[in-house]
Amino acid sequence: MADTWKWTPNSKLCFVTTGATAPFTELIKSVLNPACLDALRESGFTHVLVQYGSAKDVYQDSSMLAQAYMRDSKSTPDLIIDGIDFNPDGLQSQFQLVQRSKGLVISHAGSGSILEALRYHITLIVVPNTGLLDNHQEELAVAMERNNYLVRGDVTFYNHITTGMRTQLSITAALATAASLAVSVPSALDDRHVAFDWDTGKVRGVNIGGWLVLEPFITPSIFEQHSSADWPVHDEWTLCEKLGQSSCADVLKPHWDNFVSWDDFRKVKDAGFNVVRIPVGYWSYVEPWGPYTGGAAQYLDAAVDWARATGLKIIIDLHGAPKSQNGFDHSGHVAYWPAWGDSDSLSHTHAALKQIEQKYATPEMQDVVVAIQFLNEPFLLKLDQNVVKQFYHDAYYNLRDISDTPAILHDGFENPSWLNGFLTKQDNDARNVIVDHHEYQIFDSGLNAMSVDQHVTLACNSVSNYDSSDKWTIVGEWSGAFTDCAPHLNGFNYGSRMEGSFPGSYWIGSCAGKSGPVSTWSQDWKDSVRRYIEVQLDVYEARTRGWIFWNFKTEGGAGEWDLFQLLDGGVFPQPLWDRRFGKACDNL
Repeated sequence: MADTWKWTPNSKLCFVTTGATAPFTELIKSVLNPACLDALRESGFTHVLVQYGSAKDVYQDSSMLAQAYMRDSKSTPDLIIDGIDFNPDGLQSQFQLVQRSKGLVISHAGSGSILEALRYHITLIVVPNTGLLDNHQEELAVAMERNNYLVRGDVTFYNHITTGMRTQLSITAALATAASLAVSVPSALDDRHVAFDWDTGKVRGVNIGGWLVLEPFITPSIFEQHSSADWPVHDEWTLCEKLGQSSCADVLKPHWDNFVSWDDFRKVKDAGFNVVRIPVGYWSYVEPWGPYTGGAAQYLDAAVDWARATGLKIIIDLHGAPKSQNGFDHSGHVAYWPAWGDSDSLSHTHAALKQIEQKYATPEMQDVVVAIQFLNEPFLLKLDQNVVKQFYHDAYYNLRDISDTPAILHDGFENPSWLNGFLTKQDNDARNVIVDHHEYQIFDSGLNAMSVDQHVTLACNSVSNYDSSDKWTIVGEWSGAFTDCAPHLNGFNYGSRMEGSFPGSYWIGSCAGKSGPVSTWSQDWKDSVRRYIEVQLDVYEARTRGWIFWNFKTEGGAGEWDLFQLLDGGVFPQPLWDRRFGKACDNL
């Protein structure tokens, strides 16, 4: 498998689909043969994605040989090669990625795959699987080629490097005839709907936090490098204020380039997750008030491409609003009293949402983007609740001017029932509205002092939070943390309540062994965290439309917040329904 799936505006994808059941090993071997690889590279392709069906072993062997060949062949750039299993939900995501990159599909001659590709008006080479017993694939391919719907191929084109010229001619023919294949087939986008059933499906997701909006405990190295006693840096605002916009961009661009990759999305998908929630800042979409630097928006485009290719869905979350909606560092601007909510900040927030929604809430994006979250964690204790509700109301109807993409409303740290009777079917026939509630048992000294058993009991008792809501609910953030011991969790260099180093707190106990890399934890602590994760999963699966863990990874020092470390350490269940500690809640 490729080390990274580096997708840029100049990327060009060849997607190979072999079907769901009958193995088509010859097609896999042929496409990954040196002759075909050379032809693809010479035609400007940068990526090859193989849907291998029931022939995963053949794909893996062929891919290894292909990678070895490309390492030895330095005359042209390497192709990035990866593979995916059969997706019962269909191949729309991959076909749209081909469409976007002006690429190519090489497909078996199954009618479903052919018709779906034609609906997207994308270049298509069809290779019949002649090994099938009752083979109608050849007849179908011949008939459709005769009518200029596609270019028909043959696996013998690719079997030997000596036939490389014929391979090149076949691919070149497909590319050259693309403009003439003006097929009178309705576009698949004409009848597209949100590709997630919120009524019956379950969100099993993870947050991609600390990427497009900085957070000190996720990437402390950025803050450690640039903060100083005379000019402390504790959020994205102060980082760019200190460095200036140009130098701030020089710091952030390598972070955006490297902190998240195609491989991260593949690891999420392979672990059984189906959704990623991606926080963004308003300053990436409209003119910022303050020193922020732009440039992050294009990385969300890359994430959409990665999600399409891997079969993940995306929730886009406006995490940072003008003047800060909560005063927390992850809003982009630390403030004791958040100033968001006046007419200027509201209009600027709506303007940012409009830019986001006009791009990502359109029918063309609904195969991947399955919800827009208007605002993360508005702090209702310090905001006017009526202003927040009016903002939600206006944002909802602005979104409906574009599409029926679901809207997510955060409950502002109240119970989800706070929004009961608001934006319901009885309220101007509002639909597709989800309430997001965040579950953290750490941001209070009393919570830090609780035992493991008490944390488990509290998780079981949270059932009532969700049973009282009149809307779909999700737990959009939660973690495996019992304490606030993770370095910089409460703010850069702010200390912890656990050890009494956070302002206004008192000593409860030592943080030793309660955070840090998972690999350094005792087995007892690993078991405790796993037990806590299991009970939370049980509650959220039973009483909500799903859950989204915070976070996919950190720089290493906050293991209880780091999904990848928890997976590697056997602390996060694999598969997701595996349970070592049995049923913990009698009320489920």
